[in-house]
Amino acid sequence: MTFNYDDDADVLYVTFARPEGRVLYTQTARGDVLRYCDQTGQIVGVTILFFMERSAKGERIEVPEVGIANFSPIMESILAGRSDQCKEN
Repeated sequence: MTFNYDDDADVLYVTFARPEGRVLYTQTARGDVLRYCDQTGQIVGVTILFFMERSAKGERIEVPEVGIANFSPIMESILAGRSDQCKEN
């Protein structure tokens, strides 16, 4: 699993696997976006909107389609990166 965070847009991109074909998108009931392979139907990633805003509110971020994932370590990693940037400046 890999992740990329866009601080300006407050969007977390989580990738579970490389797709074996074209990637299709569908929106979840909570507004997040699932990315899946059109050939296999396998979910290859999820885009979580307003990630830090939701985390700061204490909202439990769940994506039932991929199972319950613990996004706290990702949030902590992002915050640690922000802290490191502040030390450099």
